[in-house]
Parts: sequence; structure tokens; C-alpha cells
Amino acid sequence: MYLSDIARFCGGVLKGSDARIDAVSTDTRSIAPGVLFVALCGARFDGHTFVPEAIAQGASAIVTNKAFRDISCVVVEDTSHALGKIAALHRSLQKNLRILAITGSCGKTSCKNAMWSICQSQAPTLKTAKNENNHIGVPLTLLGLKETHRFGIVELGTDHPGEIAYTAAITQPDVALITQISPAHLENFPSFRSYAQEKFAIAKDLSSSQILVHPSDMPFKEKCITKAQTLSFGRKEGDIRLMEAMSESEGTKVELITPLGSMYIQSNLIGAGAVDNILACTAAACALEIEKSAIEQGLASVVMEPGRMEKMVLKSGAVLLNDSYNASFASVLQSLDYCDQYNAKAKKVIVLGAMAQLGDDSIAYHQQVAKRLVDVCPDRCLFMGPEDYFDAMRTIYPALEYHQNHQSMAKVLKTMLNPDHFILLKGARRYQLEQLISLL
Repeated sequence: MYLSDIARFCGGVLKGSDARIDAVSTDTRSIAPGVLFVALCGARFDGHTFVPEAIAQGASAIVTNKAFRDISCVVVEDTSHALGKIAALHRSLQKNLRILAITGSCGKTSCKNAMWSICQSQAPTLKTAKNENNHIGVPLTLLGLKETHRFGIVELGTDHPGEIAYTAAITQPDVALITQISPAHLENFPSFRSYAQEKFAIAKDLSSSQILVHPSDMPFKEKCITKAQTLSFGRKEGDIRLMEAMSESEGTKVELITPLGSMYIQSNLIGAGAVDNILACTAAACALEIEKSAIEQGLASVVMEPGRMEKMVLKSGAVLLNDSYNASFASVLQSLDYCDQYNAKAKKVIVLGAMAQLGDDSIAYHQQVAKRLVDVCPDRCLFMGPEDYFDAMRTIYPALEYHQNHQSMAKVLKTMLNPDHFILLKGARRYQLEQLISLL
């Protein structure tokens, strides 16, 4: 890309000489010659204060909302929007590439990693790093695309209306996957229906040559308007559907009916959500025209990220499942289901952090979790979060124990854990329950 192309595409003004741009960064720590520095602005920071540092590091040019001396500048009104436009331009220049965009209430990251495992076995594949799935992370992901890449797996998240429409337009996916629609991030949406419609925005601009992959039982699917072809998946109905499933402590075995014929998959994915993720990824891989054997092999060895169904053995010999990265309503129920189905002889301890961003119905959702705790009936259940949530849950599940911090929880756990115990950590990101691990 050249600065003149970027200025034209962004509706900005080029101040200084034209130059070829090899990479784009918003972080001065990764600046080198040939790199364009974009000075992002936020509520608590102003990237323009780092422009002198970017120049000193050898940046070839900068994108700013005002001109600077001694360096070529593309001057724009909004640098974050300019970042998105630069990413869209860069993505449009990648011709020998197929992009899968993934959204959903839960399962996004597990499916992202599983799809990377499948696609990478076929050709060089880029995927979203960590949880970089917002209006800044998606453009930065796309700017990492190289001519050698043949697949891109891009995760699209949202916590406010319009975000997915924005990131989907930048991503320009060939295939879009909706993993699941269930209550999550509701506090900025007037209703569950409006939240679902936000997710459906991933399909709005798809053409008839592109494919939307979705659950067969997706709520409000009549509101998902798209020109795209569709491919559905489900446990009972769908183009890809489940025939048989067996969950084990170290993985999941399934038999599926697919357009490619029957598939027998033995995956290392664990948990109650594993079957749904395997179904979703098999459908997405079929949409990308990936061979049956590559799908089966890719799903056998998925590398998961820390804090997502991460199993380990503690010094005490107890088995701990760290699923603490985040907690949507559906994912909490899935984790509790896994705990319920785990070795019946194990003494089970559940450590819960409250769920976040569920809006006006937050207490009601926490009470539903409490009802599931009654069914699971763990030996102990520790809770961290707002006291009104705790009080509402305790009316249904009186054995729930309240703790204000990790140290208080660890003090209780350390006195009781032994090789007979199984511990589940699950909570919203703000509670950082993984900090308990080093205390045990």
C-alpha cells in the first residue's frame, strides 16, 4: 500500500511525500522503518503524544488528526475509523485468500482455535490473537494478513449496537459463522432480540456467492436477513447434525452426518459445549470446502488458550478446570454440566464469579444458575460478586458461600483439597479467578 492510496481510501489528506507502507502499528514498541503509525485516541489516552517516539523509532509515516513536521502524515478526522478503512483496503488486496468470520454468544474462541487447527493443516492461516475481537482488534488482525496466507480466521465480538456491522464490513468474509445466540453483553441492548439482531449483522452484506453457517435452532432466525447461501448445524436437525456423542475426561467423540458423508471425530475438546463447537466447526469447514480427513485430523488436536477449559493437577493432587476467562450465561451452564458429568466419585468444588453485562435481568439469570447448582449438588460452592446477586442465588441454593477476595477463597480451599477433589473455576473476566491457582 502507498500513503496516497491510504489517504484517498480514508478520505484524508496526505501531508508530505508519498511512500510505500509495509506494515501498520498502533504501538510504538513495534515501530520500524516501513511502518505506518496510527495515533489512536481514547477516553484515557491520546496516541498523538507518542508521535515523537514513533518518529524516533523510524516510522515511515503517521496517521493523525493534525500534521506533524519532519514526517509524512495522513491527516484524518477520526484515527480509529481510519484504522478500519486501512484494514479494509489491505484485506481487499488479498486475492488468494478465504476468510471465515466468527461471532456468537459463546464458543467463538474455541471455534476460532479449532478452525485454525483445521485450516493450518491445509495452508498458511492467520487467526485473531487472544481476544482481539473489537473495533480495534479486528482491523489489527486483518493488517497481519500476508500474501502467503490462504485462510483467515477472524473473531468478531460486540458489547454495543453497530459493532459487528462495522467489523464485518471491514473483514469482508467469504464464510460467516454464528456459533450460538444466548444471553450475553445485554446491558447495552434494549432486549435479547436486539442483541440477536446485532449478531445477525455479520450476514447483512454477504452476497449470494458467500455462505452463512448457523445453528438450526437459532432464536429469532427469521430476523436474520441475508442474500448468502446458508448451511445449518444442530444436535437434532441441520445440514450437519449429530448422530452420536460420547464425552470423556480427555475429549469428545462424535459421529456426524455431513454433506461429505458420515464423519467420526475424536476431538480433544472437552466440556458440555464441545459437541456444539465440533458441529459448528465441521459446518464452517464444509463451507470452506476443506477435505473430510483434514476436518477430522484438525479437530483431534486443537490448541486451546489459557483459561478456557484448561485442565491441570494442583500440588494437592486435586484436578482443577480453569474456565475462568469469561462467563456468559450459556457458558456457565455448560461448565456446570461438565462438572455434573465428571467422575461421580470425585468431590466437587465450584468456584463462581458473577456473570457480567446481563442488563436488567442479571439477578434472574443468576437465579437460573442457582437452580442448576441444586441439580449438580457440589460438595462446596464459593461465590464472588455483588451481594444482591449472592442473596438472590442463596434463596434457591442455600449452600452457596460468599467471599470478597481470592485470599479468602484460597484459605478455605487449601484446608480441604486432596486428590479426590475436582475444582471448577468459572466467572466473568473482572473477577480474575485464575489468580487462585497460584495460591493453591
